[in-house]
Amino acid sequence: MDGKAVTRQVLEVGGSNRAPLERSSARRAVIAGVLVLAVAGAFAGWRMHTAAGHRATQQAAFEQAAGALAGAEGVRYQDGTFDVRITSGGAFTGTAVLRSTPTPVMRVAGETYIEASALLVNALTDSSDETRGAWVHVGPFAAARLESPFRAYADLPASPTDLADRVRRELGAGTTTFAGDLERRSYQGTDVWEADTALGPVRITADAPHRVFTVPSQLVAPDDRSVSTEGTIDVLDAATVSATNGEVADQVRDASPRVLDLAYAIALEQESGPDCFTDPAVCTAASTATVSVRPGESPADAERVRVTYSATMGTAGRKIGSCTSSPVLEVGAPETISCEHRNTARALRGADVLSYEMTSKARVFTSLDATGIIAGLTP
Repeated sequence: MDGKAVTRQVLEVGGSNRAPLERSSARRAVIAGVLVLAVAGAFAGWRMHTAAGHRATQQAAFEQAAGALAGAEGVRYQDGTFDVRITSGGAFTGTAVLRSTPTPVMRVAGETYIEASALLVNALTDSSDETRGAWVHVGPFAAARLESPFRAYADLPASPTDLADRVRRELGAGTTTFAGDLERRSYQGTDVWEADTALGPVRITADAPHRVFTVPSQLVAPDDRSVSTEGTIDVLDAATVSATNGEVADQVRDASPRVLDLAYAIALEQESGPDCFTDPAVCTAASTATVSVRPGESPADAERVRVTYSATMGTAGRKIGSCTSSPVLEVGAPETISCEHRNTARALRGADVLSYEMTSKARVFTSLDATGIIAGLTP
């Protein structure tokens, strides 16, 4: 009996010591867990604080780059379509790929012009007999026929400041994100930082002084291309800016006397064949022309315009000659226009011809105020 009692007492004593030990271990585990959570929370908070700091650093760098772009005297922009130079004085010149061909383009005084080949002029005017190229004023009608990239003709930037404002607008959009780190990325051999905008990435140089390196092409020429490409930006030195302004001045002088303006439509009614009988040395071609402004167009002169009228005259299988005149017509009022081909007596001598054939066409060519435009190119 006593031996069993002693054993029971020992067991009871052992049982009474186990509970405090278990409670002490549990307390240590809770404390350790709290410490782990505290450290993890502190680390997460440090990471969040660091990421926020990195974003703030990048945002400041992007603003510095946009400010440098706004203050540039000139920039060159290149993507797969445009290769143009833009100056603070309002000169925009270069080329745009149109129907697989680099085509000269300039934008001055808020208007866009392209130097079209004779083939392109024929395509724009539904003809096949044009042998001369011409500068073409790009408005809604011409832009629709030219298609991309000239649907954006009215939105091409007028200066580096204009382009910088577009960059700032995208950087400030709520959908734009900046990286939470300061990791450099290499793009075309240059270390850059990126901001993801709705139109695509804007990249700046990672090294100070920061400058805008690439922008989405739709910031320069918004159009209906389904895939947004991107272009590079290089700041021009003073000598290149001066040369660019001079080049645009030469283009304005070249375009000034003869700019094809498709803002106007001409209805041409040919009255009859040419009159080659009244005077045997002269054939006169005449037609009734009505000039109108196309819907959606806002030409500078909507009252009177100069028209180039031309006619080709001959008999069946025999060309006599051609003539051209440049009358000024009132918009909206039908008027008879004519031209004469002289020195036809030799062609008619001895010919028993009772009737003649002719074809005619008319187009509106406007002129530019070259002096005023060129004066406005100087900052």
